[in-house]
Amino acid sequence: MKRTIHFFRGTAILLLSIMVLAGCWLQKDDPESAYACEPATNSVASPANESKTTINWEKELTMIKQSNESKANVVDLSIEFGPYGDWDGKISLTGGTIKQAAAIDFEPGSGIVDKGDDFVTIQGKTDYGMNGVRLLATISPDAKLNVHLASISMDVAVSDVLKSGTISRTAKGKDNYPNIGIAVRRSDYKAQRYNEQPYDMPAAKYTAAAPRHVIFIPGNGTELGNERHSLEIELDRTSPEQIDYRRLTSRSSDRLCLQIFTGNPDDEKDGKNGFSIKQVTFQREKQLVQGAPASSIYLDVPAFIGYYDVKVGKGDNWLQLQVPATSIILDGPKMMLNGDPFLAKGTLIQWGNWNTDVQPADTTSFLMKNMGINTVSSPPSSYYEPWGYASIRRTEPLTIAKKTVQEDSVEKFLTTRDELVGKVPASYREYISSPMDLATFFSNETTNRGNAWTNYLSPNDQFARLDSYLAYMYNAAKKVSPMMPVSYANHMPWYRPISWLDMIMYNSYYTKDRYPLPLSEYAKWQGFPEKPIYHKEYGSNTYLDEIYQGGRNNPVFGKIREWAMDKRWQEYMSIGSLGGGVYDNFDYKVQKVNDGNTTSFGIFTQDQEPKQAAYTIWRDYTDLVFHEGGIVENRREYRCVM
Repeated sequence: MKRTIHFFRGTAILLLSIMVLAGCWLQKDDPESAYACEPATNSVASPANESKTTINWEKELTMIKQSNESKANVVDLSIEFGPYGDWDGKISLTGGTIKQAAAIDFEPGSGIVDKGDDFVTIQGKTDYGMNGVRLLATISPDAKLNVHLASISMDVAVSDVLKSGTISRTAKGKDNYPNIGIAVRRSDYKAQRYNEQPYDMPAAKYTAAAPRHVIFIPGNGTELGNERHSLEIELDRTSPEQIDYRRLTSRSSDRLCLQIFTGNPDDEKDGKNGFSIKQVTFQREKQLVQGAPASSIYLDVPAFIGYYDVKVGKGDNWLQLQVPATSIILDGPKMMLNGDPFLAKGTLIQWGNWNTDVQPADTTSFLMKNMGINTVSSPPSSYYEPWGYASIRRTEPLTIAKKTVQEDSVEKFLTTRDELVGKVPASYREYISSPMDLATFFSNETTNRGNAWTNYLSPNDQFARLDSYLAYMYNAAKKVSPMMPVSYANHMPWYRPISWLDMIMYNSYYTKDRYPLPLSEYAKWQGFPEKPIYHKEYGSNTYLDEIYQGGRNNPVFGKIREWAMDKRWQEYMSIGSLGGGVYDNFDYKVQKVNDGNTTSFGIFTQDQEPKQAAYTIWRDYTDLVFHEGGIVENRREYRCVM
């Protein structure tokens, strides 16, 4: 009898367990009860595990709003703290219920260790950067948030946060980093804390006026080839005293809109010093074009890798211009070069740090061409133009003075900024004068240990100053060439340059770069895929200095570097990056170790001997897969060479 009872009892328990499991499984497909069978939310979790928590906040908000369990308002709050603080402590909510909580893990080492209906307990310290917690909660009108952490505490009314968008506090920190901070803000509040606190910012982003009365010149750029072509504009009256040009994007990516102007390119007023066109001649074909005097001539011409030799005038009085004929259009994450998608397979050449006696240009070019390299960074484009390399150029004389960003007085900063901006109209043309120039960037790694909290801590912080520099530089450069992409070579994981910039440029290194986020997430935070991302420097490191103790070009280091460079390139390709540039092409000519031991970071030695990494770059950059039977497959479509 007991055996029978035990049998039925066991069977009942088994059936009940199956029903519960089946119910949980069925409820997973029901969006209204997606969390009905989750474990208790107040169980202890380690910071490492908590930082990986992913919550669908939009789904959560929808579920709570549709729920009948509470008539309270739903809020989505972020509590962010940093830098250089001890953040062990508790965040509690009175007058509300915490539905979900997740760690904001900008920097490893902080997380949630416990959670209840009205509190979360966190632990962790920050070296620099920021961490925090994101809460999804239902609240009553008088709800308050109490944040009590080891370094700093604050109590705020949730209604005040919802009204102002963000509330922050600062306190005394370590001696060398005197300020720490904490902020409570609405997660949907567009505070743009990283780049939008104005530091004497321009009133607006410069945008060139739309072309008027455009003259269409028929032709196909592919058929023109990489040559020079004459474009003659005959006027029906005396020529102006001087002319200049700008390249604008055309409606078609394989064409170029060329603006020839007198005086101010944005001044569309007719004047005595303007143009009155009689005819335009291209490739010996004349077109009768008559029009009233105007300060600008707009020509829609075929784009190609080469130059237009433009002549404007009448009789014996002619003015001449040499205009690059390349069309560059940024289409989301892609760069379209004369209508073709372009992938930058690049290298950085430290201009002035390598021995030109050992590396004559023809030998250098031969090595680079055979590796599949199509883009160089830093040296003057004219140096490599004959060899067919694209150039992503740093505008050196216009570069941002680091000291004014990091240390100098406000007056010195503003004076230096204005002086550099004033040089743009006369100097910038030099940096975009070649058809091989694809993009420019103002300055490289200007900030010094900046972090995401600088805008909260000081009105004169580095990030705000850098934003101001870049905004003014951008506007000045775009007036000279609205088509040319402008960027900044960033290296600070906590800094997001102003949204005005055309491209994302990041100096990236091994493992997880200098930021803890996966590349796909970091790129998205920086503005990808709305704009392309180019990894301007990759392949060097900052974490294996001890390997150099065995001497320069240690073979162990070489093998590690070869492996890591390939992994990084494959990662770039996996998200659809514009490409990248190896750091560096050749070892420095100096023999001493310097610059974070980057002396030996070339993929070639000074005597042009390839290292292991050179073979890896060759394999990655040629980007071909060989199959049996002689079949060759290209992994990705792009314009391989200039």
